[in-house]
Amino acid sequence: FRKWTALQLAIENEWGGPASKDKADTLLANILEWLLQKGAKERYEDDLEDALEDSMSDDFKTQLEDGSARDVAREVFRARNACASDNAAEIERIAGKPGAAAAAGNAAAGGSV
Repeated sequence: FRKWTALQLAIENEWGGPASKDKADTLLANILEWLLQKGAKERYEDDLEDALEDSMSDDFKTQLEDGSARDVAREVFRARNACASDNAAEIERIAGKPGAAAAAGNAAAGGSV
């Protein structure tokens, strides 16, 4: 989410008010919880895309017209699949830094990133 320009602009410019950073943190936490929920139905990229667009609209009063919600959803699912298949190289590519695979495993285990 740090690489998502629309969200970063919303935080920097406080489009969601003074609590913009907290709203972004809550969005990330909710997405992680949704993805990692045990016994939940199958998850789909388009559902995540819709949730991201809704959050940007509701929390930050921003209408995304650049397709970035789809791009973010796609990357989130790539990361999820890479974690599920223990693909360290893909995790590091997505995160953009070496060592990200260990951090992703820690986050999936309930740790912090």
